[in-house]
Amino acid sequence: MTKTGRRSAAALGAAACVLLTACGSGAKAGSAARPAKSTATADSESALAEAAAAKPAGGKRVTVIDPCSLLTDAEAGIALGGPASHQSVPAKDATIAQATVTENRCSYELVTSDQLGHQIYLAVFDGADRRYYDQTSDSHNFNPIQGLGDAATGSANEVHVFSKGVALEIYGSVPAADGLQHVAALAIAKL
Repeated sequence: MTKTGRRSAAALGAAACVLLTACGSGAKAGSAARPAKSTATADSESALAEAAAAKPAGGKRVTVIDPCSLLTDAEAGIALGGPASHQSVPAKDATIAQATVTENRCSYELVTSDQLGHQIYLAVFDGADRRYYDQTSDSHNFNPIQGLGDAATGSANEVHVFSKGVALEIYGSVPAADGLQHVAALAIAKL
């Protein structure tokens, strides 16, 4: 083969490699083509990456739950006594009982102006464990609530619950005396 023929063959080979790469074969010069990852594998790897990102340096698992996903507007409306809407409240960090937690909160209010004064706040404490729950609930003089989650305490306008590894707080003003306990039961069912 002549020098010009070798240059043409090399140029043709390089062009083919560029075309293969542009068409998505993933082939690189000097390497064998690798099969593309399946969607299931890519989704699985993405989920693992998200789980790793949610795990702080101390190795303790952090639960990331949207509190607005635990109670629908219709369910809040039943507890509040009329049509309701919700709004996410900005998260805030706190160090309580030697644990740093993030409080994620959702607020629910009546839509109609003739029944103002009733609202529900539902908070999830990311990073909280049973020890955190025990220490914070002991700091309040609440009564134990039987049959609600793994442990629950509360008053007429506030309920603290630990269930399925998650610490919740539900507080506010509702017409029924056990309305917040009912809201807590609905939230626990969605954990």
